[in-house]
Amino acid sequence: MTDTRTEAGIYTCTRDTWVRSLDLSRTMEGASRPTHFRGVTTVVAKLFNLVLPDVAVFGAKDWQQAAIINAWCRILNFPVKIIVASTLRERDGLAMSSRNKYLEGDLRRQAAVLWRTIQMARTAVKNQGHSNG
Repeated sequence: MTDTRTEAGIYTCTRDTWVRSLDLSRTMEGASRPTHFRGVTTVVAKLFNLVLPDVAVFGAKDWQQAAIINAWCRILNFPVKIIVASTLRERDGLAMSSRNKYLEGDLRRQAAVLWRTIQMARTAVKNQGHSNG
């Protein structure tokens, strides 16, 4: 029997025991990763059952994940308040993330340019709206 309090125990699931997520998990990121949120919700449910937190904080960078977890906490009566916190960023603008730490060299520079471009577009759209008003 696997000790569910270990990393291996948390990430081990049988083929018939999952916390299935909502319709929201089938769109956006879920459209290209159809089982991703099923895994996320199952692991988070296991952690919540082991730790019994009053509050759990998720980053706004993973908005879809936070929305799914918040919804099933309500539906399944998990007594956990879900807080979506602002995304913390590195000096180059990239989100502090376990995934982004693997970006190196040109890939990291390209990701940072993408972030700056999104910010420039956001500012341009805001300014366009103010000039029409």
